[in-house]
Amino acid sequence: MSPPLPSITGLIRYDSHLSQVGRRTPASGPARLDALLSGYQDIAPLSGEDAAALPTEIVHAALIIAFHRDYRHNIRFPDPAKSSIHNEMIQFVDSVEKATSLRG
Repeated sequence: MSPPLPSITGLIRYDSHLSQVGRRTPASGPARLDALLSGYQDIAPLSGEDAAALPTEIVHAALIIAFHRDYRHNIRFPDPAKSSIHNEMIQFVDSVEKATSLRG
């Protein structure tokens, strides 16, 4: 028996938080997140629970990428030119948390 497929809502949550991480720019912060979520809402509205979980999901994805970058460029394949690239993700997490706290 095949495992159950994730719900559409679960796929949207997954896609949207990875989209935010992939298009990170701390300067665009809340405006970019609002535009992305607005587009998703037009196609498949998020439940209140899913919308509330997005900031946490986005932060989770960014921290996983930060860990991967730190491990890759400082331990596995040391590269001084990229040794601090993981800090971009940490700054991005800070911007998401700040935008979320400003919204209440």
